[in-house]
Amino acid sequence: MLTEKEYVNGNNVILPNREDETRVNRENLRVKKKNTANKNKLNEKRKKQHINTIKVIALVFICGIIVVWRYGVAYNVQKQLTSIKSEQSNLIRANDNLKLELKKVNNFKYIEENAESKFGMVKPDNNNVIIADLSKDNFKNQQEEKKKSVTFINKIKQLFANN
Repeated sequence: MLTEKEYVNGNNVILPNREDETRVNRENLRVKKKNTANKNKLNEKRKKQHINTIKVIALVFICGIIVVWRYGVAYNVQKQLTSIKSEQSNLIRANDNLKLELKKVNNFKYIEENAESKFGMVKPDNNNVIIADLSKDNFKNQQEEKKKSVTFINKIKQLFANN
């Protein structure tokens, strides 16, 4: 019973509606923990996504570098192939020129013209021809010369040995 002064007299006091503070605190803590756990999960998820994104970017970058490097190697090989082919064609041309010159030099008329013009040679006639008989043994025997030199050396040795 309330009076104007808001006093309560007697045993008619109304029990206050008390909520258990510990229970409320526990619920608040549980809710906060849930929220922080959810936030942590979201943060972990985001970190994993960022890490995965960075991994993919790094992988693409490495693949790009490898592709560019392989293109560089292929370019160098192509460049070498082109230079070798041009060198081969130059060598084939030079070889053909040498074959033509060899045919030209093997021609008897060319040899005769060169002998007459460059070296002043004259074509022999019957008056200028000397015939030599090579069937004879016109050369000294080399073994005889060695024997003579050996005997001469032996004679000198004998002279010194006798003294």
